[in-house]
Amino acid sequence: MSDLTSTPLTRRRVLTATAGIGASAVAATWLGGCSPSSDGSSDGNNPGNDSTVAVKELGPEAADKPLYPDGYVGAKARDYKPFTDGSKTFKVVGPQNTTTIGDWTSNHFSKWIEQRTGMKVEYQAVLTTAADGTTQDLTKINAMIAAGDLPDAFIGIPFSPAQISLYGQQGLFQPLDDLIKIYAPELRAAFEAYPELPTTLKSLDGKTYGFKALSDCYHCKASDGRAWVRQDYLDSMGASMPTTTEELRELLKMFKAKDPSGTGKMVPLAAGKQNRLDPYFMNSFLETPAPTYGWMTLADGKVRFTAIQPEWREGLRYLRTLYDDGTLTESTFTATPEELLALGNQGRIGMARAYYQGMITDLSDKPGDTWTKWVPLPPVKGPAGVQKSCWSDNLLTGIPLLITNKCTNPELFVQWGDYMLELTAQLMSYGGDKGENGNWDWAKEGETGLNGKQAVWYNKKYPAPVGQGWGQILYYFPKGFREGQRSDTSKPNYEKYLYDATTPYEQYKPARENQLPTLIYDDATAAEQSTLSAAVTPFVTQSLAEFATGKKDVNDNAAWQGYLDALDKMGIQQLVDLTQKTYEAMPK
Repeated sequence: MSDLTSTPLTRRRVLTATAGIGASAVAATWLGGCSPSSDGSSDGNNPGNDSTVAVKELGPEAADKPLYPDGYVGAKARDYKPFTDGSKTFKVVGPQNTTTIGDWTSNHFSKWIEQRTGMKVEYQAVLTTAADGTTQDLTKINAMIAAGDLPDAFIGIPFSPAQISLYGQQGLFQPLDDLIKIYAPELRAAFEAYPELPTTLKSLDGKTYGFKALSDCYHCKASDGRAWVRQDYLDSMGASMPTTTEELRELLKMFKAKDPSGTGKMVPLAAGKQNRLDPYFMNSFLETPAPTYGWMTLADGKVRFTAIQPEWREGLRYLRTLYDDGTLTESTFTATPEELLALGNQGRIGMARAYYQGMITDLSDKPGDTWTKWVPLPPVKGPAGVQKSCWSDNLLTGIPLLITNKCTNPELFVQWGDYMLELTAQLMSYGGDKGENGNWDWAKEGETGLNGKQAVWYNKKYPAPVGQGWGQILYYFPKGFREGQRSDTSKPNYEKYLYDATTPYEQYKPARENQLPTLIYDDATAAEQSTLSAAVTPFVTQSLAEFATGKKDVNDNAAWQGYLDALDKMGIQQLVDLTQKTYEAMPK
């Protein structure tokens, strides 16, 4: 969050004064599109006037609160009073969601947050997902913008960071930096817990145009590069977990020769169209990022494209040996999700590259079922001693609450959003109704969370019953929230399995400074970046499969040079330069 010279509070002073450690309210000058009165309301008639208001502090801890474990990081259950009298109705546009939210107006959380804040909201639901479920459809939103028929705010609409930056600079969305300093104690507490968060909120002009949603998802950090093996198959063959690429090769050959599945149709290695091999295998030869980052990493602040490096070729040579062994086949690259799941359910797979076990076997809540037999395969060491995991420390974030230029009371919306970051509000939104007859409640003393410490909360099912909560709209799931979910020892807990399946990868993660952050491309470069990536991405993916399966000879210098030349003609250097320029221009 940037400090504004017109504001007498620096970020350090604001955070110190409002962190809930007993400091008294601090006065600050607010400059914005509306002029608030001393009680925090605004008539919006004198946008140029300054007014001194009290900085809002964290509320007192609620009597109805959980047991917090040692080292807890996250929001707490607090008591807050309504900040407005509901005499004015605001218009909010959100996504149509029949499986979780149902009708926005009658939704239980919508009613609960209105009662808690005093703020009356009229919701309008719009379809934001295309019919095929794979793309976003903002047709109606774009029509609203074009016609100037804007609500006071958008919530949960999937604007991209580039769109938010562009519309913010054009004046469509209101900057919130000064308002956050006064009206958002919960968000400021999140800034203290996650010092990188204010920067991720900034658009290209350095301003903050929306409320950030955050999920500090531990298992997500390694999910794009995890691999799995059947532990019962290892045991039946008397095999150990491999630690090197050569040991892994021997294990795959053992799967093929001994067929522990007993089906006569053993598939030593499975992956498929949705699960690229390189995030796991190439990290035994050089640091290789998740597919999201397009083979781009950082080295001493310089962008590096991994798929043209000599070490990448060595990784391709290794994959070719697996093909020659008969343990990697063309179907390793071409299997559909349905085919991959069928193979797993038939028990025919020995090792799989997959995001999670649900891609390779049906999930259940019964102890001993097949999915519990799949265990993570840690990174293996390559011939040159490289042993890295595909890992991203970037937080999973979004900007779901955006206040438009039509709103004459933005300070009320900032408080409205901030109230939703409090722990009880988060669980009411995520889990629906609370209590014995509801869908969630606080954990009991002695119950443990995913990390083995005292649990904070539990839920019966997700998503909550239709019409109770909002699901994951304006979410704040910090470390303490996610790891504080109760792990029931009487039956398999899938979140617990994923948590435990991530710890073997953490020790091999790349240095933070080598990980490319999530970038925002301005309007002038976004089209060029998209065009270049559209050519490069499928070519590298296809070439990896062709080199691995012998359609291109990785040991033929002419074939390798042809691959490099083709990428050069596609503009790989321009793509690297564009990424470098965008990285250097990101708000710091």
